[in-house]
Amino acid sequence: MFQQGRAQWDYWRYYFSRRVLRIFPLFFLALVVFRLANAAGLKVVIHSWGQLWEHLALQRGDHIFWSIPV
Repeated sequence: MFQQGRAQWDYWRYYFSRRVLRIFPLFFLALVVFRLANAAGLKVVIHSWGQLWEHLALQRGDHIFWSIPV
């Protein structure tokens, strides 16, 4: 099994799926909360819905959300 590379592929697929399921739901929730807080009048990081999607696509990493894309 190790010689065919199957075990390594299964390991990495499992690893990345756990990573994504552990990090992205809370990351998405934090981005939405910050966007709604900005809409409510607070001066916070996410100023538009477009910025929210840029953060989720890991194209943007500024202010307190810098560590996820890095």
